[in-house]
Order: sequence, then structure tokens, then C-alpha cells
Amino acid sequence: MDPVLYRSEHPRPDFKREDWLNLNGPWDFCFDPRGVGEKEGWPKRRELSGKINVPFAIEAELSGVGCCSPPRLAWYLRRFQLPEKMRGQRIFLHFGAVDYRARCWLNGNYLGEHRGGYTPFSFEITGQLQPWENFLTVQVEDSLSLQQVRGKQNFLKRKKKFLVHYTPVTGIWQTVWLEGTGRAMLRSVRVTPQLQPPSVTFAPVLDGARGDEILQIEIFDPLGSPCGGASLAGEEISAGAVVPLKGVFPWSPEQPHLYRVVYTLSAGAELLDRVESYFGLREISIKGSRIFLNGKPLYQKLLLNQGYFPRGHYTAPDDQTLRRDVEMVKEMGFNGVRMHQKVEEKRFLYWCDTLGLLVWGEMPSFYWPSRRARAAFFRQWREMLERDCNHPCLIAWVPFNESWGIFDLFWRKSARRFVRDVAAFTRSFDPTRLLVDNSGCDHVDTDIADVHHYLSTVERSRRLYRELKQGRRMKYGLFSYLFNLIFGTVAIHKRVMAPGSAYAGQPIIISEYGGFGFYRTRGNKGLAENFDQYTAAIQEEDWICGYCYTQQYDVEHEQNGLLTFDRAYKIAPEVIAAVNSRK
Repeated sequence: MDPVLYRSEHPRPDFKREDWLNLNGPWDFCFDPRGVGEKEGWPKRRELSGKINVPFAIEAELSGVGCCSPPRLAWYLRRFQLPEKMRGQRIFLHFGAVDYRARCWLNGNYLGEHRGGYTPFSFEITGQLQPWENFLTVQVEDSLSLQQVRGKQNFLKRKKKFLVHYTPVTGIWQTVWLEGTGRAMLRSVRVTPQLQPPSVTFAPVLDGARGDEILQIEIFDPLGSPCGGASLAGEEISAGAVVPLKGVFPWSPEQPHLYRVVYTLSAGAELLDRVESYFGLREISIKGSRIFLNGKPLYQKLLLNQGYFPRGHYTAPDDQTLRRDVEMVKEMGFNGVRMHQKVEEKRFLYWCDTLGLLVWGEMPSFYWPSRRARAAFFRQWREMLERDCNHPCLIAWVPFNESWGIFDLFWRKSARRFVRDVAAFTRSFDPTRLLVDNSGCDHVDTDIADVHHYLSTVERSRRLYRELKQGRRMKYGLFSYLFNLIFGTVAIHKRVMAPGSAYAGQPIIISEYGGFGFYRTRGNKGLAENFDQYTAAIQEEDWICGYCYTQQYDVEHEQNGLLTFDRAYKIAPEVIAAVNSRK
């Protein structure tokens, strides 16, 4: 395997410390098909028989393994020495994401476990470190269970193509790293900007505090000039602070202004922690049936992005690939993406923040409703919100898609109550963004009533829009209710609102359409003509607030992108941009 260190950049540009150690690169690795690893003492081993390149999933070519049908259990081993500059500090071990269950040991000592393939987790390892070489062991466990939060990972035979599902993901697929801090440290800082009056609220959370700490917050405007700050001592830190801003530089896709923030935690003359971060000053709101960004009408022109990469599978081969994906969206005249069935890594959101791209953040689905599946979903949903709530690019949260995993809401009040509970929690956690409760159909409690369709002619699309404008297809009647009760998630009789819910004038967005090359259309029209005509049909309806085209690039057997999987344009970007510029 090529020993070159891949993905060496800092994984958290929104919360960056100077003292850190990247653990990506070659790890020892082996499968455990008989499940005997723990019984035979593998957590205490000093080597394993194979190699893998972290942070690429077992299925990825760049992992050096490239196995699309791995057994349920696999083991990783990484040897490392702590850098001299980090000795004497508190040391934290961070995982960006491991699919699905990860159990961790350091030098044979059990650290703990995490379940869920999309959200980060950490352990303090200060007391388990050795002054010489250390041995980090990770057991990963994955399955094809329909009760796992799995997104578009195929849940049938791993090599079998199935509808719109793709090769599964197993193991470590985001960066692993160490960080060093003083005896007290910033666990997190929730940042809530406000456009009018211009200010920002900071809600810090400390770990290891004794009460004698002072937290300095320094803010610099997009031009680099100091524009505000605060000094908090003792109990004031947990109370947080509202800091007025001297200059107003709103964030938008056209002008993605970012304010730089430096947090310095100290006790007397002792520096305990220093973190660099940023935020964007922007406001997303709804007035009547329209959406506004910073008080101006926002027409959303989105692309569906599924987060798959050549050779890297679920992980971009390098940071430049993530940046280029954002740049290509903008080159085609779109102003945002709908992340579909994936929680993308933080570096992608950083480039969306920096270059100016709106994002809908969507939780991957589970597929079989049960108490266990709902509890696992809710825990991971909260972890996702906590991870990403400071990014200005994110303007909407999407917990569910097309009733996947909640198809029982047709006949169970408890399922509809579950959706309402998730919606209520999301709004209470983050009232600054919009909520799309169940993207595409069957809305229970939503801020945007979005609609998905893949219709064979432009005329059928226009007919659908006329019916929606007239209030038809909004509410379940007896026939459509019984049809879905019997046949489950068949889409032909889907309605905008779920049984028991009524449309209340929310903004409407066509958040999936197109898919040309995978979904059939009539006639001999090419991709450019289809994109032009289907998009024009939406743009002609002034009451529709935007659209999301399926999709940005081809993925496996779903060959329906505006780009190939290798990110080559199928149509000149200026042709696509000209269509988007009409609205």
C-alpha cells in the first residue's frame, strides 16, 4: 500500500487548536469473520496482519483494501508517539466518523464505544498514554440492518445494485487526530449571530474548570480589523455573552463574509487553551409564503449532492476535491446544495462557508420503524445538530426524506407524533434555521412544503404545478390514504401533507426533479434540452420559491448527473448557468 499520508489538513477549521497530531495514513488492519478478536486478546496486540489507509472506508480503493463485502467485524491498529510539544498536556483522541459501531482501546485499556456512522466522538486519553510508543486499537462493527441509520448504503447483498442505493460504507471514513490542551479546555462554543442589531451570542462549555479561569473572546471583521470582544471570568463563562459588532458584513452566497474569532482561556499567567474559529452574520426567515436571506427574497437554486468520490468512495481523496466540488456548483449558476442522505465532513462545510454556498443539512435514514431505530436516530440527529450548528452556510435542517423509516405515519399516530417531536426538538435547539421535516412529501410539521417529482414530460410537470397551486394534491383523501396504507411507500399517490396535517401557506420548493439518464423521459431530448425545459417550467411559477436538481454528478449505477463521477462537465457550465440566471 502507498504509505503517503492522505488528508493531512486540519479536520476542524471552525474549531482549530495549534497543538494537534494527525493520525491518518497507514494503520495495521485485519478482518475478524469469526468474531474471536476480543476473546483472543487482539486489543493488546502490537501488530495486525494487514494494512489500511485511514481515513478511507474499507470499501474504498484508496483504503488499500477495497473490499465491497467485508465481514461484520474488523480491527484497526495505529502506533504513535506523542510529540514533545504536547507532553504534559491533557490529550484528547478524536474520530470524525466511524461506520457503524466503534470500540476503542489504548495500550490495551478500554476507552469506550460510539454507535452511529456519521457523527464525531472523542475520548480523553491523558491517563492511558505511555512516554514511549502507544498502541491505539479500534474494533469496527457494521451490518446491513434496516434499523441502522445508513442513508443510501445498500442493505441487500453488498455487490447487488438496488434502486437508488449504493455500495455500503464500513469503518473509519473521516480523520482521526489528537489534540492537546491545558488542565481546563473549551469543550465547545455555540455561536448565534444576529443581523439586527448586529451582535453575536457566545455560549461556551468548559471541561476541567475550577472557577479561576478567564475566557477572552476577540472578534475580527472580514477586513481583519478588531470589531468586538468580551472577557468572561469564573461563572460568567457558563452564562455566556452577547457581543455587539462594530461593522456589519452580512454573509451570503454572493458575498460570503466571515468574521474571525480567537478564544483564549487562561488562569493567572497560565495559558490553558487557545482556539481559532469563525462565524457568518446572516439571517434566514420566512414571511408569508416567501423565504428571505438577510431581509431580501431568496430564490434557491440547489443541486442534490450525495457525497461520493472517485477512489475515495465516501471520503474525498484530498481537500482540493471538496473545494472544487463547491466551485463547480457555483460555476453552473447554482447557489446551494441539498446534502442528500449523508452528513458530510466539516471541511466541505468550511468551503461552503468560505466560498458562499447554501446547504440543506439532511440526516441519513433508517428504513425499518422501531423504538430502537427511532432512539438511535434521535441520538445521532442531536449529535449532527451539535456538530454543525455554527456554520453560516447551513440554512435548513432535514431530519427525514420521503418517509423512509417513518412510512408507518400513514396509519400510526405514534409515528406522526415522533416526527412532531423531532421537529419540536430541532426548532428548540436551533430557532435560527428553517426546518424541512420530511423532504418531498407527507409533511407533518414543516417550515417548507417541498415536493419531489420525476415525471416523463414537461407537460406533466406543469400539470402538477397547476394542481398544487389550486390546492390539489395537498391533502390525503380516502383513496390516497387507503392506497398508501396497503402499498406503503409507493410514490404515485403521495401528497404534500401527511394524514392529519393541513397545508398552512408554507413556501413551496421543488426539491427533487430531473434525474435525466436514470429516470425516463419521453422523446429524444438531450440532457441540456431537458434541463432547460424542466427548469423553465418551475421558473415560470412565481409562487414556487426554488428548485433542487438531481443531481450534481453520477454515482455508481445512477448516471444522472450534470457531471460525470470523475467531475467532468457533461454540458458547458455557462450553458447551465444561463438557465439558472433566468430567475
